[in-house]
Amino acid sequence: GYVGDGFTCSGNLLQVLFTFPTFTNFLSEIFTYSNTSRKGQEFMKYLTNLSIKATLFVPNNDGLRKNETLSGRDIEYHLTKNTSYYEDLVNGTTLQSKIGESLLITHQEENQEQISLTKKMTTKYVNGKAIREWDIIASNGVIHVIEASLKAPPETSALHPGAGTGIFFAIILVIGIIALVGYSYFRFKNRPIQFQLFREKDDIDVTTLDKAPSANISNPNYESSSAPQLDPPYDPFLVSDEQQLVSSDSHNDF
Repeated sequence: GYVGDGFTCSGNLLQVLFTFPTFTNFLSEIFTYSNTSRKGQEFMKYLTNLSIKATLFVPNNDGLRKNETLSGRDIEYHLTKNTSYYEDLVNGTTLQSKIGESLLITHQEENQEQISLTKKMTTKYVNGKAIREWDIIASNGVIHVIEASLKAPPETSALHPGAGTGIFFAIILVIGIIALVGYSYFRFKNRPIQFQLFREKDDIDVTTLDKAPSANISNPNYESSSAPQLDPPYDPFLVSDEQQLVSSDSHNDF
């Protein structure tokens, strides 16, 4: 739809793009995106929605060659969710694009000589791309012309709903393995010391046993039994002396 104030009439963002022959390459990329994906169709409808207020940064044909292609993500990166006029683009301002990624506004002062008069001009940039024309009004937003197309940052892959649980159990498993390895390490590290202490104790016990007096163990059965009487050893000289003594005693009796 078109919106006017009695003097001028402005269409929606998509209709305004059609009115500029220098935007044909960017328009061609939008139609390709719309014809090849559901998201592209939704983006096309978004540009015609009068209930939104957006800002569209459009590269002209010099900044977007025919042989250059843009992804759907790149195209949506050119659109913000709020209307920002040129005077609103303060140095250091960040604008949120439709895909959720930020666009950074920066300024740079340049000297421009005009008939012996030096005038400082400020050039505004969006993500490093100079804004060449600005404040092209649409019924649902505003368009700024930039010198080259914008490239969206790579999309961050979303985790599967069950991936969080898997990661949690994986962390628990790793912690358990580390604890087991640490326990085994300290256990085997301390084992030789314990073995040495046991050896020292064994040496002390053996030495004590070697020095201790042997104890006599009484056996009643052994003590009650009488030991066999052993005959004295035979000594021929002793027998001879006894015989001589007897013989001598006999002579004395007579």
